[in-house]
Amino acid sequence: MHEFILPKEILQRMRDFRRSRQARDIPDYSLSEYWQYETDNMSIDILPDRVITSGSLGYYVPPGKWDLFVKIRKLLKNPKWYLPIAQKKLFQKFAQLMGAEEFMATMSTSAAYDAVMNHCDVSDPDLSPFRINFLDLKKNLGVASNVRELAEQYTQKTGLNLSDHLIVTYYQFNIISGLIDWNEIKTVLEIGPGNGNLASIIYSNHQKNFIVVDLPNTLCLSMAFLSNLFPDVKITMPHEAKTPLSENKGFTFLTPDQIHLIPDDFIDLSINTSSFQEMKKEQIEEYFELIERTSRNGGYFYTRNRAEKIPGGPEISSEISNEPVIRFSEFPWDPKNRVLAYEICRLGRLVQRDNMFIKMEQIIK
Repeated sequence: MHEFILPKEILQRMRDFRRSRQARDIPDYSLSEYWQYETDNMSIDILPDRVITSGSLGYYVPPGKWDLFVKIRKLLKNPKWYLPIAQKKLFQKFAQLMGAEEFMATMSTSAAYDAVMNHCDVSDPDLSPFRINFLDLKKNLGVASNVRELAEQYTQKTGLNLSDHLIVTYYQFNIISGLIDWNEIKTVLEIGPGNGNLASIIYSNHQKNFIVVDLPNTLCLSMAFLSNLFPDVKITMPHEAKTPLSENKGFTFLTPDQIHLIPDDFIDLSINTSSFQEMKKEQIEEYFELIERTSRNGGYFYTRNRAEKIPGGPEISSEISNEPVIRFSEFPWDPKNRVLAYEICRLGRLVQRDNMFIKMEQIIK
């Protein structure tokens, strides 16, 4: 559960969105079994002075001072789910203290970040024209080469604590920053941003025009999070969006049913992380068509998703899902585009058993 204290004007606009047609009109193919279950279990309560959100997916809001008590409450509420996670983290912490973490099957996220960013042998640092060179990457201004430096930067900027999910998010920000020139980027499109961590990191470092596309309930979370983090930045909610879309700095939020509002040749950088893997094939195809249509010639597309996943419901381990397997290699890639990086996520392979692919393309028209 997360609370966001917001101005009354923002809260009223969020209520208006919840009552609007845009919040109700969702194409059937936008909800896989996975997302149908998660959407049904999301809760958004708009109170007189704040928004309270709860749910399990996309809720990676950075922890505050009392995060330890939140974790204990979660463990007591659902020990079957959280106890194995807690045990794994304790083993990782012990191995880290003993200097033996690289010999474990998986490492902690912080140790993995340090290993990859510093070209350690355990991170599979072999160099190739299509792989990311982290020795060069960490020379870029603003790229933290270790988690301690990263935590200091983030806490100083936001007053919040660094989480594992934020470490992974910063890792991706580092990669994007090493492959593009931010001075050439004016408008960014992010599809399926969760609560908006990557958008917040990009915006705090490079103030750009942002278009955010997501399902209505999840948009409520990212709208609340980003409005709270950037109170002076212009926010356009889905029911307020009109053509032509703004080209000024700020955030425009759209539902999947509104992507036709984005003009051709408008986007400089498109991003999707960890959500194509949870969609139906029809939705993935529609978003790839959107990226090709709306990207400027020479624009960029960055994505990080599972090698393969079945986007089924919570009983998928005991009941057969009707959803087809979603494979990264089978995404509708355009062969005209120039591949800048294509590899298994090196941080991901150190912290989890499900391989993630990273790909960065330059759009060629």
